[in-house]
This record gives sequence, C-alpha cells and structure tokens, in this order.
Amino acid sequence: MARSFVCFDDSDTSENQIGFWIYDSLLQIACRFIVERIDNNSDLSYHWLKGDIRNHIYNNSIGLFNGFMHLNLSEYLINDEKKEQFIAVIDSAKQLIANKDYLSVEELNSLRIDKSLQGEWVSPLSTKSIIKIFDWIEMLIRGDLKTTLNDRTEAEFGGQ
Repeated sequence: MARSFVCFDDSDTSENQIGFWIYDSLLQIACRFIVERIDNNSDLSYHWLKGDIRNHIYNNSIGLFNGFMHLNLSEYLINDEKKEQFIAVIDSAKQLIANKDYLSVEELNSLRIDKSLQGEWVSPLSTKSIIKIFDWIEMLIRGDLKTTLNDRTEAEFGGQ
C-alpha cells in the first residue's frame, strides 16, 4: 500500500520537516470530501478555492500522485485568511461524516473516480480515521503539528 508524507512546505526536504505519513488510499478519501465541500461552497469570498487548489486536491483524490501525494499547501495558503478559509472547508468536510461510525464499502467505492488508478475497497472504513486526517491537516496548517519525516504515523489513522 503506497504511503506519502504530507507537509505544509514541499520544498523543505530536511529530515526534521514537520508533517505526517499516511496511506494514500486514506488521504484520497479525505481529499474527495474536501473537493465536495469546495464544489458546494457558494460563499464568494472562497472563490479562489475553486481554482488551482481545488484541481490539485481533486487530482490527489483520484490517485494521480500515488506514492508521492502532496497537497502543496504552502503554494495556495499564502496568508492567514486563506489558511482560515481552507480550515473552514476542512471543518465542513468533517461534518459530512461526523454522524457516521463507518463509511460502507459501497460508499467508499462510489468515491473512486478513476478505477484504473485506485484499488477497490473491500471493507468499511471508520470515519474516525478520516476525521483524524482532517484534524492533522488543520494542525499542520496552524503550525501545531510536531511529527517529522522520521516519525511513522500511519497507525494513527487506522493503517496497517
């Protein structure tokens, strides 16, 4: 199963780089929910989210960057206002699954867009794993995350 290191600034290649390791399949699901919230946001102050950042996160969600997923957060979240707006989108994405314990196999497979790039789900997924991903992305954006490139974090998200 492919893994990627999610960080705020992809240009920092030091071993002390702040971020977290995650299985790509889990991050793809989180990205699908983020894109869903961006696409359904009618607030005009969020219009910038419907451009390059949306397309980049969408490309991550379909498995285009398998093994080297990157969100390019430092490229798009260039000021505090954009960081807070993106965090609001993440919080909105959390609400999509907050009342569920699990995403069913059918739900997970319905989120697959390019079946040639993404494997088929065969078991349900705890929503706690996806919510934790959203929480860690938010901590990363706020500068509150302390894990580095050398820390292994996959198990934190229900990975194997």
